[in-house]
Amino acid sequence: MIYHYFRGKNNLYREVLDEAYEQFVARLYREITEPDPVLALRIFVQEAAAAARENPDVINLLSVENLHQAAHLEQSKRVRDLYPPVLAQLEGILRAGELSGAFKPSIDARHLYLSLASMLVHMISNRYTLSVSLGMDVSAEPFASAQLQQTIDMIVGFCSNFGVSEHSTELASPSRRNLRP
Repeated sequence: MIYHYFRGKNNLYREVLDEAYEQFVARLYREITEPDPVLALRIFVQEAAAAARENPDVINLLSVENLHQAAHLEQSKRVRDLYPPVLAQLEGILRAGELSGAFKPSIDARHLYLSLASMLVHMISNRYTLSVSLGMDVSAEPFASAQLQQTIDMIVGFCSNFGVSEHSTELASPSRRNLRP
């Protein structure tokens, strides 16, 4: 039957991957009408977290696809069309925040999304090893909610125009890191 409908198991896997991505991004992308850019960004992060927490199997599937260096995803015709609306929404929030003076200028939405995804996905994709290492279930409440709150605060704090120093985008050179061997 697989060969009849999908012409092979790779096509079936690609179809599963496409469907999983579509469901994940559909949950991730919710139109945010909040006019305050700081609150809008907080809502964006909460929605991204909800999408990740509600779809741990998608996170697992993406981990497997990364092991395969995105070989199946690269052949997808649908996946590339899914993220532009999400990034456009984030870009709109960032530009509104910049215009209002609440956010630093010129924050790249792609970089911010990658940072956000890294924070959210790491805890889910590594929940079992982190739980053993930390001696607690990191996906259980109230820890998971506290971690989400910290992620929101970190993302909003990074974007915030308050307390920005001239060194905020500067990487410390090895001689300035004050590290001991």
